[in-house]
Amino acid sequence: MQYYSAEIHLYEICFKMSSSDRTEYILESLRFIDLIYAYFLSTRSFFESLFSVSALDYCTLSAVNVGQMFHAIGALYKLSIFDVPEWDVKQVRKELDLSVVLDHIANKMEQAGNQYRLTEEEGPWQLCTRKMKLMIVWWEGVLAQEGASAPVPAMPQVDPMSDFDFLNDNYWR
Repeated sequence: MQYYSAEIHLYEICFKMSSSDRTEYILESLRFIDLIYAYFLSTRSFFESLFSVSALDYCTLSAVNVGQMFHAIGALYKLSIFDVPEWDVKQVRKELDLSVVLDHIANKMEQAGNQYRLTEEEGPWQLCTRKMKLMIVWWEGVLAQEGASAPVPAMPQVDPMSDFDFLNDNYWR
């Protein structure tokens, strides 16, 4: 996963290329297509690697791995909304749907919590599951309103640290 995460970071440069560079020079346009496709492939490979991890092993993912997972989710979101003539957003959504990815991660987190017999309020896996499901509802709202002239719904404000009380002694037990 670390390798694919590093690739995602490297290929993110495609979003920094100016649109005038892409339209004026054919070579730059081809370079842009290569970069964004490599960005997509590394994102897809990251999720394939993540999905190969069993639900029990989700409990052993480090904070770095979880951070990489959320960065890859952000990368997939960017790829799913990046609307330029050279890029086929519908194909991205067909091959690697954000809702399906989030649902798969939420299910794995839920299975991890169930394996350790944690109640809904106790574990970080259930917390992550709830937040993933909120993102799924938001994303489906975005897709539903994409063709309409209605404004895109705002992303729910999710503070990942709001449910952790680090100063409470019971938190550390």
